[in-house]
Amino acid sequence: IPAADIPSVSMGTYTLNTWFAVDKSQYNTKQSTPYSHLISYGHIKKDTEQYDSLAVGAWLDNETNNLCIVYRTDDDDINTNYNPNSSDFNCKNKIEFRNILLNEWNLLSLVANTNTFMVYLNGQLYQTEIHNGLIYYDQNYPSLDICVAEDNNIVGTQKSIRFRNTALASNEIAELYFSGPTKFFLPDIRGK
Repeated sequence: IPAADIPSVSMGTYTLNTWFAVDKSQYNTKQSTPYSHLISYGHIKKDTEQYDSLAVGAWLDNETNNLCIVYRTDDDDINTNYNPNSSDFNCKNKIEFRNILLNEWNLLSLVANTNTFMVYLNGQLYQTEIHNGLIYYDQNYPSLDICVAEDNNIVGTQKSIRFRNTALASNEIAELYFSGPTKFFLPDIRGK
């Protein structure tokens, strides 16, 4: 999703939500990399780029049903490598979920609120990290796009990706979770 199509961010305040369901067959196939990209705000550097433009990203561990969250702060060294598949991976801002549900819908919510980073899974706060510097949100080149399953090697489904330029509160994230991956709507019964 190009940066031009998502709300602009100021002061490092944003929320990225996605529903995902990973098929258990994901772990029956030998993968070529340790991690499979799930979603990110920004992306890791390509061959032609000098620096990562990643703000936050989530990867599936290809050997277990764990989830790896990596994020960037303004205090990070310019040479920090945010790619968990790289032998030079040295990002200190890493959060791991153990044993995500397989063959089930999971709601992942990544919330940046100036210098605080919060991770929710299925409507529940999992971890909060507080930093001296802001959570990264720079809108300059390279722009921060929403990238989904860049490796194309996840067996499963992802839907209802939402990006807000505000930090959603815990009750708003719980409401998203309880509404499910597809919100229930009553049929229009007028005229029947």
